[in-house]
Amino acid sequence: MTSFSPFLRSLLLVFVFAAFLCYFFVDYPLIKALAPYRVAMRTALKVASLLIFPPLHLLIWGIAFIWARFSYAKERFILPFFEIFVAQAISVAFVRVLKVLIGRARPECFLAYDMTGFEFFSPNHHFHSLPSGHTMTAMTLATSLALLFPKFRILGFTLALLLSLSRVFLLDHFPSDLFATGILGILIAQVTHLVIRKITNHKYGEDLNHENNSPIRNR
Repeated sequence: MTSFSPFLRSLLLVFVFAAFLCYFFVDYPLIKALAPYRVAMRTALKVASLLIFPPLHLLIWGIAFIWARFSYAKERFILPFFEIFVAQAISVAFVRVLKVLIGRARPECFLAYDMTGFEFFSPNHHFHSLPSGHTMTAMTLATSLALLFPKFRILGFTLALLLSLSRVFLLDHFPSDLFATGILGILIAQVTHLVIRKITNHKYGEDLNHENNSPIRNR
């Protein structure tokens, strides 16, 4: 794959539209409506949220890559696991930096103090609503898997979106945060995929040319 697939391009456009729509018309009314039900759903939502916990996925895919790397019977999994791990690592780094730079007030600030907007360059956790780390993990993983296994792309993104919604129901993020983060997750995973494939294909091509030009082979 050398460029964005029609599916991912369409999904990006949908997410852009949804992010703007939610920011201007949905975010605050929805958070107010969900507030009374937070406690009742908390246990189930915490479990769903745990499934896309960023450090957990870094650990899982890091171990998977190491396992494939040193298991000769699993060599075909080395590149896919490496690609997923790198995309996850990059996404975590982006989240940590962007949360501080953007400084969007979390829903709890809106509910408690009617506080909205942004506090740029803020280290305060209460102003780290955008981007959502859990959503970034889910969307980056869904994109990586969609690029590796296109047949399951709809299922992957459906699960990613459903799990990400737990962050809204827990009142940790606004709906627009999810869609904006989804855009970043798709871009990070796609660029990671393109760069890694270009590097590995280039290396493979050099190795193949070297083998074809080998004096031993040409005898």
